[in-house]
Amino acid sequence: MSTLVLKGLSPGLHAELKARAKAHRRSLNQEAIGLLEQAVVPYRVPDFEPASLAKPLTTREVLAGIREGRP
Repeated sequence: MSTLVLKGLSPGLHAELKARAKAHRRSLNQEAIGLLEQAVVPYRVPDFEPASLAKPLTTREVLAGIREGRP
């Protein structure tokens, strides 16, 4: 299991996190992990295999894919 130390939290942010933890009946650590999971997990990048592409994408094709919401 890994450890993460957060330095420089403002007193206000710490108080808000502590209040959220209490409201959810969690420890401060559990609340922080839960919030990080919500923020990070939806943005995982799928494995990318450049060799599987027939040809490299152009900038225009990449931008079109982004506009269409393709991963």
